[in-house]
Amino acid sequence: MTLLKLLELCEWMDEDVMDSMTATLLRDRPNTYCLTKAISEAYLFQYAQDLPLGIFRPSIIGASWQEPAPGWIDNYNGPSGLFIAVGKGVLRILEGDVHKVADIIPIDYCVNMLICITWYTSIITKQVQQPLIYHCTSGSKKPYTWFQLGTLLLEFFQSKGTLQ
Repeated sequence: MTLLKLLELCEWMDEDVMDSMTATLLRDRPNTYCLTKAISEAYLFQYAQDLPLGIFRPSIIGASWQEPAPGWIDNYNGPSGLFIAVGKGVLRILEGDVHKVADIIPIDYCVNMLICITWYTSIITKQVQQPLIYHCTSGSKKPYTWFQLGTLLLEFFQSKGTLQ
């Protein structure tokens, strides 16, 4: 079944039936978030062929590195919320594989790359057959595991005290 056929099924299928089929529909994808991203991209590849299209795939987006200020966030979603919960002392344990890479990329890197992608895609679109896919990750350059990151957070908050 193609991803677009799956999208059509979602329009009329009962939610309980969808829930019971989720594991089968995911196939090799780890969660429904990844599945819906794949469906969205398949939709764009089919129906936006005449548009200058580039797909931007950042890894986990975190606080800024430099712009507009070091550590800037505008919400507590994603890793920032976890770090704040650790800093406040309300999160002391989290289930997961501590040996996996915590591939967190600063938001200002993502914004700057997205600006560049927009410019480049507008120029290159007429020269390529398929939309270009751009990955923005940090894991291959500075691979920190969740264990290493947790250790850094623990050391930081032990030296500063919990957040108020």
